[in-house]
Amino acid sequence: MGWGAEPAEIADERRPVGMLAFGVGIAEVIEPAEMLLAAGAPELRLVYANRDARSIVLHSRLQRLLAAHPGRISVSHFFSRQAEPDALCAAAVEGERYRYRRLDAAAIVDEFGPWFDAGRRPLFLVVGTGTMERTAWEWVGAAAGAGGGHGGASSLLRGGEGWLPLVPASA
Repeated sequence: MGWGAEPAEIADERRPVGMLAFGVGIAEVIEPAEMLLAAGAPELRLVYANRDARSIVLHSRLQRLLAAHPGRISVSHFFSRQAEPDALCAAAVEGERYRYRRLDAAAIVDEFGPWFDAGRRPLFLVVGTGTMERTAWEWVGAAAGAGGGHGGASSLLRGGEGWLPLVPASA
């Protein structure tokens, strides 16, 4: 699998980029995020799911990325097994949010629904286990709206599963 287009070409399209990372999947998401922001991508939103704050991988690198590109990147951490803030969460930087709940379809609507409502045709990168990725693509499809369509969104990577599971067999 490779990029659907070069990072500079993607940035030039001015489409928002959504990224969903589950656990250590952040390792496969952070470099594309860095490359897209360096190329001038106008808006990148990362949703990062973990059990708790202690499970965050590459946190200082994420915070450096947030500091280097204020207003262009946001990170929402979702913790499935932590019910309240701790010292790590108190050290949040601008653009970083913590959610003390499981990542689910409703959370994806909250995070990305406005992009679809505005017809912005976002690009997505989803990294986790196969099951997590398929489920996350279903949630993104639900956030995109009517009839299981994808609101003009597509996978950031060529060969990514992306919308394939969402397209009816008769299409």
